[in-house]
Amino acid sequence: MKSRILVRLLAVSCVCIGMGLAQVPTPAPAPTSKPASAPKPKFAVETPGVNGLPPSYAYSGYEEMIYESGLHLLPNAKTGILKPSAIKLEYKEDGDLETITATAYYGAIDLSTPFFLDHYSLDKLESEELGSYSGKLNDSVTISGMERVGLQPLTVKIVTAQSDNPYHPQTRSNAPSLRIDYSPEDRVYGMVTIHNLSNKTVTAVHLGGLEDGDFWNQPGDNIGRKMSIAPGASYRDTVSIQTHGRLVNGRYVERPLPKTMTLGAALFADGSYEGDMQLAAGLAAHQFGMKVQKQRILSLAKSIEAETWLDDEARAERIRAEVKQLAEQPDAKTISSFRAQFSELPDSGVAWVRSEMGRGMRNEKYTFDSFLKPLEPYFNPNPPDTSLKHWLKVYSSR
Repeated sequence: MKSRILVRLLAVSCVCIGMGLAQVPTPAPAPTSKPASAPKPKFAVETPGVNGLPPSYAYSGYEEMIYESGLHLLPNAKTGILKPSAIKLEYKEDGDLETITATAYYGAIDLSTPFFLDHYSLDKLESEELGSYSGKLNDSVTISGMERVGLQPLTVKIVTAQSDNPYHPQTRSNAPSLRIDYSPEDRVYGMVTIHNLSNKTVTAVHLGGLEDGDFWNQPGDNIGRKMSIAPGASYRDTVSIQTHGRLVNGRYVERPLPKTMTLGAALFADGSYEGDMQLAAGLAAHQFGMKVQKQRILSLAKSIEAETWLDDEARAERIRAEVKQLAEQPDAKTISSFRAQFSELPDSGVAWVRSEMGRGMRNEKYTFDSFLKPLEPYFNPNPPDTSLKHWLKVYSSR
């Protein structure tokens, strides 16, 4: 099973951006989606929260990255000791045991792009095994090997995979042609099923209504801004049900899960929508931003591809550098051309549209970067299906 990756960056000040709302997550925010076919685990690994934050949970098959800002030197650590840049924790369930394997990494890690989540980046760094640690249900497990590299050890607890009080929201769809169902999965995830009862293809949905402040944190390629549900078909995926909150006067105030899970709007392939107009406009603006940015990226890549005096790797590096300089916010002309599709959108909704369009533009830059970067070491004009030209065609057709 492909491993999932959790990230712990800052214990207090890390801000997780949902669809238009900044939220302070738990100290180790879980990925918003996991494979729907993954076998259900028996155990979860509970990491205690700090500074009033709630605990976080990880499961077998996950990898958790704890970066430098979340690592603390021992009080008696040797002066000048080389502090690891990150600690990776891998979780594996075997019978009645949960095993945690720890690895320290040294060297610069670029946290400004999505590639720091990839093994591609970590494999370039110097690493050191810190040992494997096992525990049974209700055991506390201390990663003592962290002391060997001068760090305060992390202590976690093995708990049941299922919560003693699972989340069971009511469900409601503001889009008449769609129906939504929900069932609990574990402490971190719930399963959402969206049924398309219309005769049109659904290209995006907004999970959450204006009344609950857009609680759900959705990735662009899962439940949210980019999908395809054929007429009469259903779509299933997981959503994170970890609570969020905010800092008030230095204290974390938890925000409870909404009592109702609402499908606020749906966008169809023909450009029509159902549900709340402002939410639908946000979905369309996100797709529009991605489309505009992709056109800019392809135009830029085409001109650099013509620089035949450079090899593929050099040209790819040039393309990536130029793409990073592309604007991530729409200008007034772009906003104006988009608003023609939603002529009844009030001026108060323009800020939301601008935010979602900008998010789409940023996401497309990251999508291109994360698509191209891992391929660079393997560029080869022979055979042609490993060349830069080939991979740009693949990206263009995505």
